[in-house]
Amino acid sequence: MLKNSNLKLVAIIPYFGKLPNWFQLYLNSAGNSKYLDFLLLTDDKTNFDYPSNFSVQYTTFQEVVKLHKEIVGKKIYLESPYKLCDYRPCFGLVFKEYIKGYDFWGHCDIDLIFGDIDKFIENIDFNKYDRLFPFGHFSFYKNVHNVNNAFKIKLESNYPKSFNFDFCSTTTFSANYDEIGINVVFREKGFNFYQDFFSANTNHFYKKFRIGAGIYEAPSFLAYIDGSVYEFKKIENEIRKKEYIYFHLQDKKNIPYNNETLKNFLITDEGFIDFDEDKIDYYFERYGGKETDAELHDYLREFNENKRKKLKNNIVKELKYNKFKFFFTFYSIYFEAKNWLQKNKIK
Repeated sequence: MLKNSNLKLVAIIPYFGKLPNWFQLYLNSAGNSKYLDFLLLTDDKTNFDYPSNFSVQYTTFQEVVKLHKEIVGKKIYLESPYKLCDYRPCFGLVFKEYIKGYDFWGHCDIDLIFGDIDKFIENIDFNKYDRLFPFGHFSFYKNVHNVNNAFKIKLESNYPKSFNFDFCSTTTFSANYDEIGINVVFREKGFNFYQDFFSANTNHFYKKFRIGAGIYEAPSFLAYIDGSVYEFKKIENEIRKKEYIYFHLQDKKNIPYNNETLKNFLITDEGFIDFDEDKIDYYFERYGGKETDAELHDYLREFNENKRKKLKNNIVKELKYNKFKFFFTFYSIYFEAKNWLQKNKIK
């Protein structure tokens, strides 16, 4: 049972555009939690089977932008849904009408497959903390005045300018304020910040779905089994199984899916595969092995090309919007901030 079991928690998800074709699997995995509610604000009216802990508010991106401008200021830049990530720490004020009665509000991504959320949070004494978890894809804030207004705190001049919300809200670039600038505020300005995390990111630099940022170690695959998510890894013929609160799929969102009703499944680059415990050795061979050099070369070439195109488009947009201020902004986000994080050994 959750410590302080009377606490009410809600995760806010503004999402505009077409939801992923495998969104039902996301909903099914999120629906297993007894402690956490979800609020989805969207313009996609696809008929999904929403679980009882999910509320849906149909709205438009323009209406959400209007809410932000009423609360945060008229001069903010918020022209695309992706830019909302920089505004997540403002949600306690922007969506205050939706979070009345909740002790904690949070935000999360939709490119996740949840495991046993309750198992990982039930031993945390939420009352001790102002914020829990450091990543934008799943983070919670105490629903009180000083925490809801924390994004307004201005850091001293020895911090990179892009760690301040005022800076982030006037650039077209994504400044990752939801997990860089606001993290610095909560670490260094007297807040109680629970920084442990139990999630796993898929690795950008491999075609196959693999956990961790390091080099290839051993055959592995990811699976959702009976409401939990696990990484299976084979090291010297010993199968090791590690449980996480969720998998964050990051750039691997475009997963083949045919509207299967899957209770237990593998999460692979070939799709969501029905899981059979008797086939574990086959899974390591088919989905967990190392890519060939040719496969990896082709995948990384496409990945890096998309990354370059995205950066080029972002630069053109920033130049158009902020003109010569672009150079200062680009330097602050891509050099000053990265150097500060490396110097202070913050990933």
